[in-house]
Parts: sequence; structure tokens; C-alpha cells
Amino acid sequence: MLILRATKSKDMNFKETKKLAKKGNIEAQYGLGLMYVRRKGVPKNCIKALNKNYIKALKWFRLAANQGHARAQFSLGVRYFRGEGVRESNVQAVKWWFLAAEQGLADAQLILGLRYDLGYDIRKNYVKAAKWYRLAAEQGNAEAQTNLGNLYDFGKGVAKDKVEASNWFNLAAAQGVVYAQERFKKLGVKI
Repeated sequence: MLILRATKSKDMNFKETKKLAKKGNIEAQYGLGLMYVRRKGVPKNCIKALNKNYIKALKWFRLAANQGHARAQFSLGVRYFRGEGVRESNVQAVKWWFLAAEQGLADAQLILGLRYDLGYDIRKNYVKAAKWYRLAAEQGNAEAQTNLGNLYDFGKGVAKDKVEASNWFNLAAAQGVVYAQERFKKLGVKI
């Protein structure tokens, strides 16, 4: 579910990326964090202990995140959620995901939607779930489209609306989401 995308620094080697990161380049800081997490491009002598890599990744993600880099904020949230290089903290994970979501990062918006929808580490709130799902769904996130369709289908946090549910299910179905395809057919609404 959580996909970390490559950055502009993906074609750069480790030394070049680290040099730019140390100079304050936030894309390089984020890219270096990804290199440590993925263990790609990192010299073998740096890959001694996985947790050390996570600690190093955390350092670079934090530098970029504190400068407002949305993907770094999201990645920092993932590290806190998984306890990679840092003590597991769902509170910190949500904090960083919220910052990334406010900047329009669809992955973070989806995560917040799920948390509000299911009541994970946040008080269940279908209105807020719908808000975050909609923001991600409008960017083409198929999972958010499906989940928003469910909220409309069952009238949770939004007015029950089979046509609106069908619209969202149809968008997700077009991206190959089988559940959305089934729900769209079951509703039988012509669009």
C-alpha cells in the first residue's frame, strides 16, 4: 500500500547525493534517505546493520521534512509507524503524515482517510475521512476513490448517494480495482 517514489537524485551515485545533501539540497536529503532505506547505491561497508541504515535514513528524511519536503514528511511518518530507526510512535507518524497531506500528497491523504475511517490512532470521524479520501481521490488514487465510494454508498460522513458512490467506484474500477468493479455493477446506476 505504501509506495515510496524515486526522486530526481535516483540517477545520482551515493557520493554525489550525500555531497548535495550535506549542502542542504532537500531533494538530495530525501534521496539519500531513500538510498539508506532501500540499500541501493549505498556502499557495502555502510550496510552493516539494517537499523543503522534506518537511523541514517531518518536523519536525512528529517532534514528534508523540516524544510517542508512532503515526500520526506511522509517517509518519516512511515519510519515512525514501522519503528525503523526510531521508537515506534503512531502519534509521530500521524503528525508527519498530516503535514504531508496538507501539502497535497495523495499517499498521506489516503493514510489519514483510513485512520479517520477505521479509528486507528485517531478518533473515528467519517466526515474527516471523507475529506481526506476526496483529496486523494481527486488526484486519481484508486484506493481513496473506492473508500470514498463506500462512504457515499453507506452514508457515512456524507449524505447517502448511490450516484456519487457509483461515480467513485467507476473511477477506481477503471484502474482495475476489482472490489470497485463489483460495487459499481451491484449499484446498477447508469452514469
